[in-house]
Amino acid sequence: MFSKDETLKMLTNCEIPVINPSTNYWFIRTNGGDNFENFYFGQYVAIGWDKINDLDSIKYCSLNDLKDEIIKSYPDDSKPGSTASQIMRFVNDMKIGDYVLVPGANCDRIAIGQITSEPYIYKASEQERIDVMFFDGEISYLKRRNVKWIANRPFERRELDPMLIPIIYSYGTIVNANPYSGFINRTLYSCYIQGKEMHAIFDVTTTQNIAAVDLYNFIDSIFESADIYSELYNVPIKKNEFSIKATINSPGPVEIITCALVPLSYWRHYHYLSMVLKQNFPLTYLMLLKVMLISIHLD
Repeated sequence: MFSKDETLKMLTNCEIPVINPSTNYWFIRTNGGDNFENFYFGQYVAIGWDKINDLDSIKYCSLNDLKDEIIKSYPDDSKPGSTASQIMRFVNDMKIGDYVLVPGANCDRIAIGQITSEPYIYKASEQERIDVMFFDGEISYLKRRNVKWIANRPFERRELDPMLIPIIYSYGTIVNANPYSGFINRTLYSCYIQGKEMHAIFDVTTTQNIAAVDLYNFIDSIFESADIYSELYNVPIKKNEFSIKATINSPGPVEIITCALVPLSYWRHYHYLSMVLKQNFPLTYLMLLKVMLISIHLD
């Protein structure tokens, strides 16, 4: 049996992300898109209310105490309780490894990344301070967290999973997006593991009606691929542990979920099996069988 670190390394080599079940997801607004480019190209997310920048105080004070501080510092704030909640969420609730969604103007594009740092107060460089003096600007949104963007560009709105659209209309500067986590994951990854489950996503791109026989053949190919592997290496695979999530409209995603993964002792056969599949079977077979070679023991 392989160790947890060895297992993770194998999954990384196979380009299969492993998502910790405790990971959270956040939708962070950008002041109507005004901060989008700063966030994206600066590789960070941030929150305002810069008069309150004592992070230690924020970490250990109560919500009511922070609300009182906001009332003192921002007497015109009509919702100090909500503001306090947003600040505490940014400083205390968000954590390294969490996913963040950052929208552009009118939510026409959304960048998705992972938090890579604890919160910090940004210290402007001397050059930045000089620029502010000469160009009548200001350096704001000082409470920041660094982010690594996952894709090489922001997603266009039309590229998002359709089930993600409602979050665009949610209220608040920082919105808990955990109810949308599955839709976020399948927007980012064609295959990933979370907890004890493997998720494989197949995108339907046709705008025409899907023929019943095509849907049947697609599902049948998944079980046929499982039979091939089971027969090659005499490994039983529990087909009743496979499930499918799909909105049978086109285009759109079809998601296969299974915990029917075989022992890691069969990893040594991976490259040989991949070669056989590439020569004899469609790519969908290869992707699914690639994952069937791995059993997760990460607890």
